[in-house]
Amino acid sequence: MARTRTPTGSCASTSRKAPISRDGPPRKSRPSLTLSTADPARRSVGRHPPRRSTSSYSCFNKLVLQRPVESGQYTSFRLAEHLDAAGIAASIGSVGDAYDNALMESTIGLFKTELIKPRRPWTMLSDVELATAEYVDWYNHRRLDGEIGHVPPVEYEANYYTELTKPQVTTTT
Repeated sequence: MARTRTPTGSCASTSRKAPISRDGPPRKSRPSLTLSTADPARRSVGRHPPRRSTSSYSCFNKLVLQRPVESGQYTSFRLAEHLDAAGIAASIGSVGDAYDNALMESTIGLFKTELIKPRRPWTMLSDVELATAEYVDWYNHRRLDGEIGHVPPVEYEANYYTELTKPQVTTTT
């Protein structure tokens, strides 16, 4: 039996002409869509039961993670405590508004690309913490942002509030 050409030996191709995977040809019967074997009474509110993949290849018939719905949004008690101690209000945005999430994903992606990945491997948590603090300082105080006139964000914010507090000149006719 021929094996797939993928480096991992996975059966990723759905083409009829693709080589047969090491797990054999595609199954003719439908895969099982049974839910988790966990006791339904043990499931917590907001947690979705795992579902099976609908792929006809047995190597893909593994549990698939489902995206949470708004009412089942993940919340961490430790995170909530840290936010509360720092005086920060937690925000998951409004229903149907992905702005908070998109902004955070973009910022975290930039952080990983510019700082975390180039310096791998990290050996100590304290090294990551120090590098993160330095990165945040640079990001806010020295990074020139083209969207706001090639000035650092802190300078832009200071200029904004200075303009707000200037007395407005009004003319009467």
